[in-house]
Amino acid sequence: MSLMESKGALAKATKELFEKWSQAKEIWSDAQSRELEKNFFGQLEQDVRTAIGALDRMDSVIHKIRNDCE
Repeated sequence: MSLMESKGALAKATKELFEKWSQAKEIWSDAQSRELEKNFFGQLEQDVRTAIGALDRMDSVIHKIRNDCE
């Protein structure tokens, strides 16, 4: 799997997770669900953005290396 395929898979899985979480919040709305959202989902969103940015940078570096080796 290429880096860009991995990036796409990560983005898709994250989107699906947040969609499922949105559905769950419709029936689960208490202090525990709010704590989970604050402590887990808030950080997860930032971590995924960071990972996607890192995958973009790694892809650029790999392309540059390939071009330099030709």
